[in-house]
Amino acid sequence: MKMIEDKLELVLVTYNRAPYLENTLKQFLDSPFKNCKFTILDNCSPDDTPEVCKKYAELFPNMIVIRNHLNIGGNANITQGLRTSTSEYTWLLADDDSYDFSDCDDVIDAVLSSKYDFVHVSSPLLPSNKKEGQEKD
Repeated sequence: MKMIEDKLELVLVTYNRAPYLENTLKQFLDSPFKNCKFTILDNCSPDDTPEVCKKYAELFPNMIVIRNHLNIGGNANITQGLRTSTSEYTWLLADDDSYDFSDCDDVIDAVLSSKYDFVHVSSPLLPSNKKEGQEKD
């Protein structure tokens, strides 16, 4: 039986936001995606990002950290992340987002089914996703 870690790779792009990066990685430690291949692309951060990456590389069984020798820019780093992925599905992550894994079975099922070319995940709390009459953030 295929597991989520056999099909999904997490790619996180980061630059110079070590505290945010650490917060994001803490969230993924207790997630169903902890054992997925996890690639961090550090865009030559001058802060403590390399230390945060080293710390969490020891906690995630399949983490790879790629540190650019120079800052190639945000869009180029994102493109590099998509090119480096070797899994059937790639989840591109930002270093400063918040994640809630309490209701993600539908995403896992979609990935495991291999029926979809693209799975889009978004927050129902975003103003663009609110239905008329719902409370605002």
